[in-house]
Amino acid sequence: MSSTTTRPETPPVQAASNAESVRRSKRLQTPVDQGFKHLVFLVDDDTKHLMLLKDHLERYSIYPLEVKLFTSGENCMEKMHEQPSVVVLDYHLDGIRPDAANGLQILRSIRRDYPDTDVIMMSAQDQLDVGLQTLEHGAADYAIKGETAFLRAEFALSRLLERRAAERYSAQQSRQLRILYMLLAALAVALVAVAVVAI
Repeated sequence: MSSTTTRPETPPVQAASNAESVRRSKRLQTPVDQGFKHLVFLVDDDTKHLMLLKDHLERYSIYPLEVKLFTSGENCMEKMHEQPSVVVLDYHLDGIRPDAANGLQILRSIRRDYPDTDVIMMSAQDQLDVGLQTLEHGAADYAIKGETAFLRAEFALSRLLERRAAERYSAQQSRQLRILYMLLAALAVALVAVAVVAI
């Protein structure tokens, strides 16, 4: 027997106002993200939902995005070699093909074969056990479809990309420090060589 959540839904107008406040506070990006586009896959058998979600994310994301759309998990898996940063994946994917793999099966495949890609699951089911099941199988977040679904997906995506941006920035700083140490070491060797010759 499924247990359902009893979370109150934030009114859409209030949610939109809160969302804009959060966006304003996050407008400044780390230097490493300038000119870098995150590849994001959206997977849903509802083409209208796909287009609306794509439009929302491209319009409001604080990070530059390249968004690709898929109406089945199988089509998504065929392109996973492109190594998207994040996949936003619907739980039910049998609206077009009854025999299509469901979102949970695709989630398992992505986490097994492409562990560096984060997955956000979306579902119309406001059921706690469904959300827990997806998280147990490696989803980074779970968003319930509803009036604020796009905002939930936007902020889940923003959180994941923020972490990736911080990791890239840290890696870039480490590379720059290694180069600096190498230059300083070369300079020290050169100074010693000059001193020896002078003696």
